[in-house]
Amino acid sequence: MLRGGVTCFNEMYFFPRSARAALDAGMRAALGIIAFEFPTAYAAMPTTTSPRAAARDALREEPLLSFCMARTRRIR
Repeated sequence: MLRGGVTCFNEMYFFPRSARAALDAGMRAALGIIAFEFPTAYAAMPTTTSPRAAARDALREEPLLSFCMARTRRIR
């Protein structure tokens, strides 16, 4: 992405690995904290926090990262 001129990306994957990848590359990233409307292997209830929420708490002082809410729905 950097070679193509992209300097910031938005991502909402469940796991926080992209936060570390963005920091290692020196890129800005807006990372979505996912709120599920259905139970998963990681969250039995929609209000359960995800690994991304824990990453937000640990990385909240990083100037290259911002966090936002992201929602996913089960496709029927």
